[in-house]
Amino acid sequence: MLKLCGAVLVFFAAAGLGFFHAAKVRKKYEELLYLKKVIFMLRGEINYNISVMSEIFSHMSERLRTPYHEIFENLSRQMEENQGKNFSDMWNETVIKHLSEIIVCDRDLDKLKELGENLGFLDKDMQMNYINLYLENLSLSIAENQDKVQADEKLSRVLGILAGIFIIVFLW
Repeated sequence: MLKLCGAVLVFFAAAGLGFFHAAKVRKKYEELLYLKKVIFMLRGEINYNISVMSEIFSHMSERLRTPYHEIFENLSRQMEENQGKNFSDMWNETVIKHLSEIIVCDRDLDKLKELGENLGFLDKDMQMNYINLYLENLSLSIAENQDKVQADEKLSRVLGILAGIFIIVFLW
């Protein structure tokens, strides 16, 4: 009886780890989708709101969830303090630093860095064109990841369950 209870616990623990890993994979994909929403919001703010970038980021931070709220709030604060840094440095210190934990793909982070290098000093039309280019690249990355995420989720779940069964058979 005790052996059976232990086997059930081992099975559910291993299966739980598989499902937990599948949830992490899904969360990273959903963060890319939310980043796309944030960039759409930024594009709308730049296109329809005639104000400086620090006000745009402050306004955006009020409507975003964590960690994007803190990122854009910090970016707005840094721009208002203007510590002699250029926008690209501030972008890399706040946005890239915080999102590197969420966005794992180096290619997506590099594209986000490029976006920061081209915001803030170009005229409105050039900024809009560059944001549109970034959104196209992000959409392609999301489309590429969609099938991979589904396969990785399924694989994680199955491996968790199979690992549990393997451990039970091995210890029995």
